[in-house]
Amino acid sequence: MSNTANSSLKFALITATFAAAVALTASAGAFAPPTAPPPGAPPAPQGPGGGGGGGGGRPRTFDDLLKQFDKNGDGYLTEEECGERWERMKRLDKNGDGKITREEFDAREPRAPRGPGGPGGPGTPPAPSPGAPPTPAV
Repeated sequence: MSNTANSSLKFALITATFAAAVALTASAGAFAPPTAPPPGAPPAPQGPGGGGGGGGGRPRTFDDLLKQFDKNGDGYLTEEECGERWERMKRLDKNGDGKITREEFDAREPRAPRGPGGPGGPGTPPAPSPGAPPTPAV
């Protein structure tokens, strides 16, 4: 084999190897497991079928609730400010003074976790209908 042909073959081999390495590196991120956000970081936005915990932009923190409902900026939530949602929220008013404080909110009972669920998302499979044959384990 001539020196020129040998050089051309080496160049083609190096180019192909480099292209394959770049392609593998670029696609590795698509298959990497998700990493947890650092403590105190805001939750990442969820795509279709993800999330499961928030549901429709529901506030997750007391600060979120204050931004949404605290019309007079006093740092408390009242029936007047929350409107029809007060029926669900008044259970947080532990001392019955008609205001929900940060301390009362933080002392609430944690809700049962919801799975990631959603259309096409992982989660608990639906319960079988009555009379349906059992689903084989995978």
